[in-house]
Amino acid sequence: MCNEMESAQQSMFRFAAFYNFAVAIILGLFQKTILPWLGMEPLVNEAFLHLFLGLVFIFGIGYYWVSLDVTQRAIVWLGILGKSLVVLLLFIHAFQGNVSWRLASLGLVDLWYAIRFVRFLADQA
Repeated sequence: MCNEMESAQQSMFRFAAFYNFAVAIILGLFQKTILPWLGMEPLVNEAFLHLFLGLVFIFGIGYYWVSLDVTQRAIVWLGILGKSLVVLLLFIHAFQGNVSWRLASLGLVDLWYAIRFVRFLADQA
């Protein structure tokens, strides 16, 4: 039973990693198509988007490391903080009218992962 639980936890972090990798790569490659669909104007300066996507990718590496060794709790805490901040900021900006609700709703995936990460840490305690 313990091996099954660990395998499920490893799979969750592996999927979280690949989700982050996919977001970073797909948005990076197809930003001119995706950003208007999300209700965003074309970017005058792409530097901040690229910085954000780089961090998304780096967090993905962290989740992949956790999938290899589920004892790396510090990375999980960073994931909880990062994903929670993404959700909070997206919804604040959606309520202010700065971003579309379509974009904010994508943050629900991050919320789901943040909750799963909290449950993972609670199960480890």
